[in-house]
Amino acid sequence: MIVVLFCVSIFMLLSLSIRIPVTKDETAIFENTYKMIQLKSMANNKTFVLKHNYRSNVLSLSFNHHGNVNQAQTITMNNQSFIVQLGKGRYEKR
Repeated sequence: MIVVLFCVSIFMLLSLSIRIPVTKDETAIFENTYKMIQLKSMANNKTFVLKHNYRSNVLSLSFNHHGNVNQAQTITMNNQSFIVQLGKGRYEKR
């Protein structure tokens, strides 16, 4: 029984020492915020606006109650482009 408890305690110590690295990638934060606002607009049946300060022709995205955007645009950040398509609320990352 002591051997089993010793093995379990070793496994617990190993699992505590393993850390998942957290990256503060600006593009990942933007993607998560985009999806969150889109889902929030669909859940509440209201229009929500995502304001951003990246290089684009418009400084905000407006989602209607279906999760669609009001204007197609290309947002550029960190040498990546997000092409937001009109109609379905989808985007393409290049």
